Amino acid sequence: MGRTALVADDSLAVRRLVSARLRRDGYSIREATDGHEALEEIEREPPDLLVLDDVLPGLSGVEVVEGLRARGLGESVRVAFLIEYSSGLRRAALVGLPESSVIRKPFDLDRFADRIRAIATSG
Repeated sequence: MGRTALVADDSLAVRRLVSARLRRDGYSIREATDGHEALEEIEREPPDLLVLDDVLPGLSGVEVVEGLRARGLGESVRVAFLIEYSSGLRRAALVGLPESSVIRKPFDLDRFADRIRAIATSG
């Protein structure tokens, strides 16, 4: 079975760009537009990789990570945390995500892919 990624971002443009790049790198993709939908998708079938926007409608990225851990999936699902503002670094640290799992927007897609490879093989 191939690798799966859940891309959770309220921006259609970001979801399309990230999803296309991840497909190119061999992932099958599911998408979520808000935090509640992301948690529903995680419950339905946990992905190998969660690409998660810090600021989402409904539940924030931090709340999604907390929900992921509450479901016992904190070790099995790799998280790439997308931020636009420096405050996102503090929120990532708040839930124990290392700075190496944080990707700042806007990003170059090739560098994004390099970071995703590092995140996917960490641990």
